[in-house]
Amino acid sequence: MLVIATSSFRAARTARAQRAMETHTLFREVNERIERITDTFQLVNPTIHFVCECANTTCTEQISLTRDEYEGLRRRPGHFAVVAADRHVWSDVERVVENVTRYWVVEKLTVGEARGADTAPAGENR
Repeated sequence: MLVIATSSFRAARTARAQRAMETHTLFREVNERIERITDTFQLVNPTIHFVCECANTTCTEQISLTRDEYEGLRRRPGHFAVVAADRHVWSDVERVVENVTRYWVVEKLTVGEARGADTAPAGENR
């Protein structure tokens, strides 16, 4: 019985991680379009308002990044910019790797790291 429950828990966590990645990817595509539009109109504003790339499909909050910050973020496919607040981080499938005043950068956990979060002592998992 315990094996089945553990197996079901891992399957649910894997499904949640997949949904989170799909949502992150969708918001990344929206932000890339925002960046292209900004290029098209040659806007010279030092920061661009992007959509929060958190895993919450109902999130509509915006974050401000410079073009260089956004380009640097995009160089790492598993990194996403989110509003600087705990509610925008799914600690079972991602971790904060950079705290910037205007936003946080989260990194997707590998399957093994996410499993390790199941057994991490209290207080060690964000």
